[in-house]
Amino acid sequence: DVPSLISVGGLAMKNEQVSQVAINGAVRVRSIFSVGKSNIGSGRGTTPTPTIEMERGIFPTVDKAAMCEIYTLKNISDRARIVYVPDFKQVYTTLPEKGVTGSYLVELSLSGEGTYTLAPQQELTVVATLQAYRQGEQPVVLDAEAELKARMAFVEGDIDGALVLDTPDDVIDSAFRMAKLRASES
Repeated sequence: DVPSLISVGGLAMKNEQVSQVAINGAVRVRSIFSVGKSNIGSGRGTTPTPTIEMERGIFPTVDKAAMCEIYTLKNISDRARIVYVPDFKQVYTTLPEKGVTGSYLVELSLSGEGTYTLAPQQELTVVATLQAYRQGEQPVVLDAEAELKARMAFVEGDIDGALVLDTPDDVIDSAFRMAKLRASES
């Protein structure tokens, strides 16, 4: 839950309102988050106000045991906002009896850590990567933008460029396309 790690003005982003979801080789979700105190206790009389528009792009890499999440945060309020992105890395080890070759390390990390002042309509990009690797190996260094380009090139070239089903029903054509994409990832 990467958005819960990011704070605006020292307050958690909450009351997410999803406005758009798209799936086209990557999942893209656009949401509005509010910031402020809930209407209880010392926060009585204040209500959370829409402050940040966030677009997330979530996709697997083409050739690595990893996935990337690209978060673009946009200040949609009428004043500058301070955004805090933590230096975050979490690693856990799986049970050896559950892995084909023993234990694996599963790592979630954020890049883009720091304290930022976003003017109205200004944007900030934060990247989260999730990867798995064998005990004794080192994690790969991922360039999320390059991985997204490779992913979209794969989708447009290999998936959309070969074995195209064209029927009078757009729903069946879309379902077939998604099935091809999913089967290629297995």
